[in-house]
Amino acid sequence: MKRFLSIILTLLLTVTAWAGNNILSVRKDIKTAAGKAVFVPIELTNDDEIVAAQFNVTLPFARTNDVFTLNEQRNINNHSVSCRDLGGNKYTIVIVNMENKPLGGNAGVLLSLPMFVSSDAQPNNSYDIKISDVILTNKKGDNIQTGNSTGKVTITSSPSPDIRPINITFGKTSFMPEDEVTINWTVENIGDSIAVEGWTENVFLVSSLTGNRIYIGNTRSYATLTKGSKINRSGKFTIPASRHGW
Repeated sequence: MKRFLSIILTLLLTVTAWAGNNILSVRKDIKTAAGKAVFVPIELTNDDEIVAAQFNVTLPFARTNDVFTLNEQRNINNHSVSCRDLGGNKYTIVIVNMENKPLGGNAGVLLSLPMFVSSDAQPNNSYDIKISDVILTNKKGDNIQTGNSTGKVTITSSPSPDIRPINITFGKTSFMPEDEVTINWTVENIGDSIAVEGWTENVFLVSSLTGNRIYIGNTRSYATLTKGSKINRSGKFTIPASRHGW
């Protein structure tokens, strides 16, 4: 009787050893800025040969129309991949091989889904990327997937210029309606990126009593302003004849 139990335990242990780990997951360290396109890597770690795969992925933002393919290192046998839009940024991905040949490799990125992050996504916010209904099949048609995991995309602050006027002075201390006045000022880039496309400077007279302001003109600069740098500016403007609105 003891010998019989020993044989059964040996067989069970052997069967357990044959069952490998086959896990589909989303990379967890995805970072991008708002208003940008980003690729979402779907990774496959497999101890067993995988000949086909099907799964649903729910993205926090819409997938772009960019063409995506399988990673060349995993697609050694010309598998095909298709994507069906289920609505609500949920998609079904199907990977097949008509000759029942396996995917290449045992770890790494299987494919990358293109996604466009909304421009109103807030910095430091994280959004889930979910995988569900995973099927990983072997040559016998068995579903041998043993797990899956979700990922996140974190929104970072996008480097951008931030220019401000400082040291504003006038060519004279008093003036009358319809007088021409020269205004001098300095523009400073206090942002974390270079300003390369220039900027427009709108000029207003502001009442110290009411806070009301009157537009008197604008100027345009086509300069390049690096981070932390300054540039002196000036312009001539005419004081409006009417004081309406002050």
